[in-house]
Amino acid sequence: MPMTARGYTYATAADYVAYRQAAAAPDGIDSLLLAASRELDVILKCSRYPVDTAGDPARPEQRQAVIGACCEIADWWTATGNADGLRSMITAASIGGVNVQWNGTPGDPSAGRIPPKAGVLLAGAGLIQPGAVLYAH
Repeated sequence: MPMTARGYTYATAADYVAYRQAAAAPDGIDSLLLAASRELDVILKCSRYPVDTAGDPARPEQRQAVIGACCEIADWWTATGNADGLRSMITAASIGGVNVQWNGTPGDPSAGRIPPKAGVLLAGAGLIQPGAVLYAH
């Protein structure tokens, strides 16, 4: 797994640019990919797959699925503003005259947190089972 100053990532900014076929990576992508990599650790916690000496999936199709899932998660969080997972947890709150409501599900913190395409990529590569719960702490 590529290392950054703050830890390992399943995808780098260069991987992101290649996956998205973009001209350049957006600002802040390194932090998002690092956080998405930590999220993938949770998702893949019970998965069994061969790894190379760097700890990356050894099979090319699984490596590409993990890179893609990491990029999808980073993009999803940017689009939804839900990188910390709090928006999916809030269903209603009120402090004084301020009211906050979000149609998340308190029993499922992954609601709105993990993009469907990440699950499709991981399941397609045999890293998780189709229909598997994508979030379990």
